[in-house]
Amino acid sequence: MTVVKKDENENKNVIEIDSLIKTFQINEEYESLKERFLKKKIRTVKAIDNISLEIVQGSMVALLGKNGAGKTTLVKMLSGIISPTSGRIQAVGFEPYKKRYEYSYHIGVVLGQKSLLWPNIPVRESLNLYRCIYEVSMKDFNEKLSMFNELFNCKELLDVPVRKLSLGERMKFEIIASLIHNPEILYLDEPTIGLDLLSKQQMYSFLKQINENYKTTIILTTHSVDDVENLCKRVILLDEGKIIYDGDQETLCGYSKIKTVCVKGSVSLDDELKKYLEKQEENTYIFKCNSNQNDIILKIFNNISIGSDITISGTDIEDILLKVYGGELVL
Repeated sequence: MTVVKKDENENKNVIEIDSLIKTFQINEEYESLKERFLKKKIRTVKAIDNISLEIVQGSMVALLGKNGAGKTTLVKMLSGIISPTSGRIQAVGFEPYKKRYEYSYHIGVVLGQKSLLWPNIPVRESLNLYRCIYEVSMKDFNEKLSMFNELFNCKELLDVPVRKLSLGERMKFEIIASLIHNPEILYLDEPTIGLDLLSKQQMYSFLKQINENYKTTIILTTHSVDDVENLCKRVILLDEGKIIYDGDQETLCGYSKIKTVCVKGSVSLDDELKKYLEKQEENTYIFKCNSNQNDIILKIFNNISIGSDITISGTDIEDILLKVYGGELVL
């Protein structure tokens, strides 16, 4: 398959967001059914609260945050499904909600709660329908299917009705359907949900290849730390509709000064080391201490038996997110 690369200007912004706000009006709780009919209590909620950011072509960006943080709302505005209350969105030269039809030729969207595939017809027919909608030639379409089959080994499933696929199999074809027309931007909402470990690795490899070969910008929302660690250098963390962090993984992990020391073997524990012992299972000991407590780290070294393995690492993204969500860490 001949790969035609897109514009390789790494400094080109494909997405520009300025002072973006999205509010929703919801009904307040009522004390009685009578009150519900006679009184109208409306509360305004800011799902997105004054967000500004830029995303460069070819980026792979993770949108993180607990439930209700505004991730899916932001993706829906970026894809043109809903309009902002105020502010500006510019994506590949379009204001998404104003030019949604023309804009749709430049993007692919996979939203977890809305399937791209028709349940009662074979997968091939759903994909062929998108080929017609996006005016993809049969030659390019067959080349794409061949590439997808090499990565996912999915040829035998093309003639199976969608309703008979497992969740993981369906998610693979959802992403394939979103890429039939070679979009410049791919929006993914929980792309690895339902996938087993092997399928996840195939998905990671596939998305990296699409990103590398076509310079496709990939924006994904996820609760999976594995997705972030395997795909995205840049992390945008949302909380109550606001951006509380925008940067790379390493810097995010650096907000915690905790060091984790893992020993596989045996350790001579005294009262002092027991204070830092986080977990012990058979021949595995996990200690946690502050990064400046070199005396504790040195003591662990001195107290391990010959032949034991020891690794020292910083706090991972999952620990950071748990602390942020729990209010223990303010970024």
